[in-house]
Amino acid sequence: MHNLTNEQKYFFDTIPKLFHKWMQSNKCLSLACKNSNYNYKLNLIQQGFKLLPSMSNVIHSDNGLYFIRNVLIHINNQPSIYGVTILPSKTYDKYESTLNTLGNNPIGEKLLFITPNTVKHPHYYKTIGRHDVEFDCFLQKICPKQETLYGRQTMYNLNSFPLLLTEIFLPMIPIYPTNAYS
Repeated sequence: MHNLTNEQKYFFDTIPKLFHKWMQSNKCLSLACKNSNYNYKLNLIQQGFKLLPSMSNVIHSDNGLYFIRNVLIHINNQPSIYGVTILPSKTYDKYESTLNTLGNNPIGEKLLFITPNTVKHPHYYKTIGRHDVEFDCFLQKICPKQETLYGRQTMYNLNSFPLLLTEIFLPMIPIYPTNAYS
């Protein structure tokens, strides 16, 4: 493992090895799948604005209004990654045309990894239990017997406009492709 804190090393010591490379990757996950010939498909679950005053300690919005995009990524026809993107309204306003035309396209390829002056902060790794807010009704339908899932949150600043990406890795995910960027 590379440059992990003691807390992060402990986290990775306690989770299945299947998730390690996926969670530690700093590359665009959709491109990793496509470059390895994995069958990749993104389904937009929902997107729109929500009033979330409780998010202000994580990602600030002047009016408490956030644009939220929920997606489910299938790899080799299996639900593999659940993604939630949260943007304050000012970030949405700046990138509105791109966001409104994403549809079933990955935000990484269309915005995060191509926007100049993007700053990607370190991943925050998390174990997600059934009681956590991230383990929403949608995830409970996909993983009805799963008590614990594993995820990461990454804050991006796109030309100083913040965006929070949460990725939850599902038990059906395949092994991280060894030829993802060869």
